[in-house]
Amino acid sequence: MLYLDDEWITAAGRAVAGIPPTTSALVVGYSISPADSQVDSSTTSSYSIRFGPGPVNLSRGTADADLIFTTTAKLAAEIARGERSAQRAFLDGELRVTGDVNLLLGHGDSLAAVDDVLADLRRSTIFPQATGC
Repeated sequence: MLYLDDEWITAAGRAVAGIPPTTSALVVGYSISPADSQVDSSTTSSYSIRFGPGPVNLSRGTADADLIFTTTAKLAAEIARGERSAQRAFLDGELRVTGDVNLLLGHGDSLAAVDDVLADLRRSTIFPQATGC
C-alpha cells in the first residue's frame, strides 16, 4: 500500500489502536507535503495520533493537534524507513514543530510504542523515492 493513502491511514489506525491507553491527553499531528516545498498546503497529507484519555487512535487531519510536525513526503519517508532520524532532521531545520513541545514529556513510552506497532506496516508500505506521494 502507498504511504499516506486511505488504505495506509486505515491500517495505521488499526495498528495504533493496540497501544495501551494513557491517562493524559495528547494529540500529535503530522503534516506532509508531497513537494519539496513545505508551504503548498493544497496538496498536503495530514493525520493525527490521539493519546488518552482512553484508547489511542489515528485519523486524518490536524485540526485538534496540540503540536504538529511538518515536513516533505521525501523526508517523512526517510524517517519512516529509518534512513534519517527525526531528531537530526529537526536539528537540520527540515522537520518543523509547532505547538507545545513540552507536552511530549511523559508520553515517551506511547510515542515509542507507535514506532513499534507500525514496524509491520512499514515493511508492506511503498514509500516515495523522490518528491510526491
